[in-house]
Amino acid sequence: LLAAVTGKEEDGVTVFDAKTGAEKFRIKAPKGAGAIAFSADGAHLFVGQSRPSDDGNADPILVRRYDLKTGKDVQSWKALPIEKGAAQPDSRSVGAVLALANGKTLVVAEERAFAPNQPPPGAPGRPGRVGEAVERVVRVIDLAGREPERTVRTGRVALGADADGRWVAYGELDSSNLNDMRVV
Repeated sequence: LLAAVTGKEEDGVTVFDAKTGAEKFRIKAPKGAGAIAFSADGAHLFVGQSRPSDDGNADPILVRRYDLKTGKDVQSWKALPIEKGAAQPDSRSVGAVLALANGKTLVVAEERAFAPNQPPPGAPGRPGRVGEAVERVVRVIDLAGREPERTVRTGRVALGADADGRWVAYGELDSSNLNDMRVV
């Protein structure tokens, strides 16, 4: 199977037969679906939101688990909570989702972006995109909910893991030197 985020007006995820390219079915995922991963047994699809809907919810749902037989949303995870008194992010999203081969663990790279105060339209200043501060957290989630979730704060991230899920690796990229990749 092969899955791809598809749709213009309404986001969704289409699952294709990898050998023939034929469309098998479509999952109605909320607008903003981005990162996707199949479970090890191929029974579920995890969908991370790259731009969650702003429904006023302080802790929006960022990852959903869909049953591939029914297409139904069977489990979901909210964004990490914001500590009391902490700055509120302007956006939250999922950069990557990795379902480990052990079938018990999900790894999620969550991002929170904090945009600096923007000048009003037409104000003097440099044109173009204003920089933003981004906080990235790698979350290790026990799918059965028996073990506490583990988190690690990191820079720009690439994910990997060993086959049995005991080790999760992430790479940090220093944006001041794009040739310097650190694996932690």
